[in-house]
Amino acid sequence: MTKIIGLNVGRNLRCVNGRGWVDPSTRALCYLPIDEEQEQEQPLTFRDADFEDVSYPHKTIHYDPEFATFTYGHAWRGFGDRRLRDMKTGDILFSFSTLDLLPDRKRWGTFIIGFFLVETVIDAQDLSPDDIRRLAGFENNAHLRYKIPKAHLLIKGSHGSRLYNTALPLSDPLDGGRVHSSLRGIIFTAGGKTVDRGPWYRWVLCSDDKRLAATLREHS
Repeated sequence: MTKIIGLNVGRNLRCVNGRGWVDPSTRALCYLPIDEEQEQEQPLTFRDADFEDVSYPHKTIHYDPEFATFTYGHAWRGFGDRRLRDMKTGDILFSFSTLDLLPDRKRWGTFIIGFFLVETVIDAQDLSPDDIRRLAGFENNAHLRYKIPKAHLLIKGSHGSRLYNTALPLSDPLDGGRVHSSLRGIIFTAGGKTVDRGPWYRWVLCSDDKRLAATLREHS
């Protein structure tokens, strides 16, 4: 049975460059990574990562998940995220983000922006910084850019993982705090409670629904 886990990623209104956005008519999206709060050995800015349409392109970002080589580094944050340790090859880790709605950006919604088809999950919490630095395939990850690399988990996605070109709605189009009708009854908290509403930043979303797995894999 394929495990499906969803994590909230990307910026919020407290970040200096604001949130990413989506065009409701086409669902074309822009995902913006969060600000970096720790010192990096090789700092990465919005401009470096080709996020030019922001007010402060020189600001350093924590680009994670990154969809060039499909890596994600995780530090425990609660709300059921320990479930990530149980993911196996072939499971699906999807990313969702709160995005402003164009053109005026006065309203918002929550959208699935991409997914990893899981290849490897590495428990890194007992690894030394040098051990983490030597992990093959994770060189682009934000946690390896730290002056002292650290992470609790490192997840690698396989071929077929992707950042979507068009956003997949997670919230109701008329109520950004309510789950989309197509997902009611098939996504749950880590504790098994049906998810009907946000707050989206808290939840680790879980499912084993075959239709959802197919939708995530087939969406572009």
